[in-house]
Formats: sequence, C-alpha cells, structure tokens
Amino acid sequence: MERKNRKGRDVLLAACIVAGAGMVCSASLAQAAAAVERPAAVCDQPDREAAPDADSMAARPARLPAGGMPEGAERVVPLVVDVDPAGTVVNVSIEASSRSRAVDRAAMETARGWTYVPAVAGCRPVHGRVRVQVSFDPPL
Repeated sequence: MERKNRKGRDVLLAACIVAGAGMVCSASLAQAAAAVERPAAVCDQPDREAAPDADSMAARPARLPAGGMPEGAERVVPLVVDVDPAGTVVNVSIEASSRSRAVDRAAMETARGWTYVPAVAGCRPVHGRVRVQVSFDPPL
C-alpha cells in the first residue's frame, strides 16, 4: 500500500498478519493473508531411526579374522553405529567385547562396510545411532 506522507512523498506501508508463532508481512493485506492461508507442504515420511540396509548386510557378511575364531571369543559382537544424514557411518563403537581384539576389529570393519538408511525427524534426514549385532557364523 502506498500513501503520501506530510511532505507529499509516497511511502510504502507493509501489512502484517500474526500467524501462529510468527508474523507474515507483505506490501498489501491481501498478499499477507494469502501467504498465511497457503497450506504447508505435506510430509508423508514418518519419523524413523537409522537402520542398516538388509541387502547390504546380506551382501557383506562378517568374515572371521585371519587365524579363525580364537578360543573363548564370542561369535556375536554388539556394536553402536553413528550415521550422518546421508547414511554414512561416522563412528562405530563396541557395546560388548567378544573378548578378542581381532574379532572386535573384524566386527567393526564389517559394520563400516554396510550401508545405512539415515534417521528421519520432521521430514528431514538427521544424525542417528543404531545398534547392530555382527555374527560370525561357524564354518559349515
């Protein structure tokens, strides 16, 4: 909207509408109202936790370290994997040791080689953390 000030100059006035927790301003009241009334984009993607990709896990099974399974080592190693919004592994940590440094390292390398589906919050990919178990199956 425009109107003249006391000196006869044109002055642009903005129209503002309070909308929710914010304010929408525009050159006219009609434009501000139209901006408020526009429906927000609909998100059909529910929030979810990060997860390993099942096909990736099947394609890259855990391999025993050179020398085989050490005596007394656990065959299942629980890990915690931190995943960035692109699904890339940021960090892998051991939740419970197998009691063998070689087996723990092999488990971590296996988890790093898998691909992951990132966590989603509010329709956006976000950093996530996922617990996985790497199993070293006995030879057939």
